[in-house]
Amino acid sequence: MDLTERIKCKELLNIVSDPLSVVKEVIPRKRTIAWSGMGQMATPKVIPMSLAKYIEETKEKFELNIYTSGSAAPDLMDCLQR
Repeated sequence: MDLTERIKCKELLNIVSDPLSVVKEVIPRKRTIAWSGMGQMATPKVIPMSLAKYIEETKEKFELNIYTSGSAAPDLMDCLQR
């Protein structure tokens, strides 16, 4: 399903960012951040996985303390601990 089909309120489409833009422009390089909904069903997969991929590709240094509201799925934990 296309993203434009999933967003019912079309006025919000102009504020949706792609994950790479969020990593480059929003995620701080050194700070404490938090993600909610880390249980298996609500795991926020796109941004954390994009962050891990960005770091692997660019070798840019991030010094982040990441807090979650619960346990994360093994694949997410693996990518965040690299």
